[in-house]
Amino acid sequence: MTIAWPTEDPDAPRQRPRKPWKWPVIAGGAVVVVIAAVAIWTPSRPEAGSPAAAVISTSPTTTSTTTTTTTTTTPPPPPPPSPEVFQGKGDDVVELKRGAAAGIVAFECPKCTGNVIVESDGRESLLVNTIGAYTGKHLINIADGSMTTSISVKAKGSWKLSVTGLDTIEVVTGKPASGRGDSVVMFADTFTSATVKNQGKSNFVVTYADLTTKRLGLAVNEIGSYQGTVKLPGPSIVQVESSGAWTITPK
Repeated sequence: MTIAWPTEDPDAPRQRPRKPWKWPVIAGGAVVVVIAAVAIWTPSRPEAGSPAAAVISTSPTTTSTTTTTTTTTTPPPPPPPSPEVFQGKGDDVVELKRGAAAGIVAFECPKCTGNVIVESDGRESLLVNTIGAYTGKHLINIADGSMTTSISVKAKGSWKLSVTGLDTIEVVTGKPASGRGDSVVMFADTFTSATVKNQGKSNFVVTYADLTTKRLGLAVNEIGSYQGTVKLPGPSIVQVESSGAWTITPK
């Protein structure tokens, strides 16, 4: 860009020369940049009779910015599998459709005689092994990598077997849990130990699935009647195996 500076009038009185300005040296020739910027943005005064200098527009410029927002929606969890109910008499094998979904197996054989054995092909394997009439509940697919696809029944008598999701579990809050025989309960409160009582003559086993750490644990493994305080955390899902009445009181 060429800047037209005004010409000097020869008849005008001469002024005493002034000492030149001493510009401070700024790194990288910053002074030159400043001077050039002033020369560019400061319009020169046109001479009389000469064409007007170019006019630089100072109108504000509007910039439009479009912002695209991507929203990620987490899909809802799949609904629990539908309950599966089977009825039979004597030995049989039933096929399940629930895959690896955790669930509760309820088995009823109130008039059975002789040995009663209920086994799954999952990691829980042996669910029931008793003699005579039986009614109880057991967890399946609660361990990592467990997937139950079939359950075999060996019994002398008519029986009913149902498989439901964990949404049907008994939830206990602010009080002890009690029952008779094999059962499954969920403690919703937070605690670290519990007092356990049992009145029975056969094996008494209490296992749990810690809902905080996602770990499985064994709290009690005795024969006959039992009373004691054991490490049993809450919230948790608890499996009780007993031939009599039992009580679990969180502490």
